[in-house]
Amino acid sequence: MNSPIKYFGGKGTMFKNIISEFPIEGSYDTYIEPFGGSFSIGLKKEETEIEIYNDMEQNVYSLYKVLSDKDLFDKFKHKCDLSYYSEQLRKEFKEKLKCDTLNIVDRAYYFFYVNRTSRNGIGGLNLSTTIRRKMSKSTSDFLSAIDRLPELHHRLSKVIILNRDGTSLINKHNRDNVFIYCDPPYEQSTRTSTRYKVDMDNDGHKDFIKTVINSNAKILISGYDCELYDTLLDNGFTKVQFDVRTVDGKGRPKTKVETLWKNY
Repeated sequence: MNSPIKYFGGKGTMFKNIISEFPIEGSYDTYIEPFGGSFSIGLKKEETEIEIYNDMEQNVYSLYKVLSDKDLFDKFKHKCDLSYYSEQLRKEFKEKLKCDTLNIVDRAYYFFYVNRTSRNGIGGLNLSTTIRRKMSKSTSDFLSAIDRLPELHHRLSKVIILNRDGTSLINKHNRDNVFIYCDPPYEQSTRTSTRYKVDMDNDGHKDFIKTVINSNAKILISGYDCELYDTLLDNGFTKVQFDVRTVDGKGRPKTKVETLWKNY
């Protein structure tokens, strides 16, 4: 199952490489993503008895919380069913997302609308006019995303959705029957973009590394290779790397090397 959103740093295009490095099935009964983002890996893998999605960013948390809760989902789906593709609406909803007092359903709806009608998922103009189903590709993609919502609701209704500090969540679930897939914001020295809404500074990365080193859980971490994270190799972790085809902020193709660190 694909993620309902486009998300900066999402791992949807590399899910096979990542899932192939998961621990053997039966060695854990709890799966956690403390930096959930688009939840692209969690939605692609086989279901686990207990699953926890967590993210500190309010917009994406609101969307996944609404998708997981029946009463909230019904209200959200009703809004989506009345929607139509409009660049003007996208601009209005993008402005409304700046309001701190939005209720969770409205926030989820505005975020979903802006994300699915934008070229890059963060509000950029979508000028695509490829015809599908006798309509523009932008409109078709948006309506297709709405069509998939009931399926996503069914899947996410089994997932615990949280909004708290990711490193603290890892610390709380310090057990060997837990598998934690971590996709924290890329370490500062490895990137040129600052598009994370909830970022992690150098001290945050150090605290995260200290926490995973001391954890009894099975842990897999995604990131770009860097000296700071290679301290994990002296503390029971091994490293796997693979090439990833991606695009830069201007849509130009490029190849980067994704690194995985694991302690099992």
